[in-house]
Amino acid sequence: GCFNTDFSATMSCFVGNTGSTAITVRTPVASRTGHIVVANGDGSDTSGETAIIDSPYIRNTSPLSGPAGQYVTIRGTNFGDDPGQVFFDDIEAEVQCADGWEDEQIIVAVPEGFTSAATPLIQVITQEGKYSNEEGFTITAGEPGPGICELQPDCSDTGADNVTAIGENFGASGTVYFDPSEGDYVEGDVSLWDVFNSTYNSQTIVTDGTPVTEPDTYNFTAGNASGISNGLDFDITCTEPP
Repeated sequence: GCFNTDFSATMSCFVGNTGSTAITVRTPVASRTGHIVVANGDGSDTSGETAIIDSPYIRNTSPLSGPAGQYVTIRGTNFGDDPGQVFFDDIEAEVQCADGWEDEQIIVAVPEGFTSAATPLIQVITQEGKYSNEEGFTITAGEPGPGICELQPDCSDTGADNVTAIGENFGASGTVYFDPSEGDYVEGDVSLWDVFNSTYNSQTIVTDGTPVTEPDTYNFTAGNASGISNGLDFDITCTEPP
């Protein structure tokens, strides 16, 4: 039998057919590329080759809580380029933004139907019908904070570039934040807030440069009196790693 299947984490798999020289299995939900361990009453053995698995996988969400209507960025892998579905428990969430579904990022709005303090699980189902792992989310009361669809540019080699955040619900005033992979967030200066830009046909925020220069991937967010936006990646630098 197949009891422990290691796809970067130990998971059990369903055995569909067994024989003395072959086993047919169904990979677990959110299984990842790695080695397969097969075990029976006589012991276990690990595959010498790596099994390539392309199940969708949610790495994190931003923010971790919010009210109905709040934009949420779902980061991960293998979502596919064609839109599938995102569920908060059994309630489907609507994908936001023109490019709101990408292979490594999805932007949705928290659906109606939950009471404050509810903790639904977020799950992605690709167009091909593959299921991701589940990530927790907490429903809060109140109005949603800003929603960001895109950053232009989404990287800088010097930190001197002005960043335009394209989205909605920015409110009369607020603050932008650059949150590094380690350490505390840094507030950025803003030159324009909630200004319509005809090029993007959208409301925008424009920063006055960036407050960060250390190479890293920063979580860019905007906050106003209602709350904090979904986060989008902003890189220092623009150079792809070797």
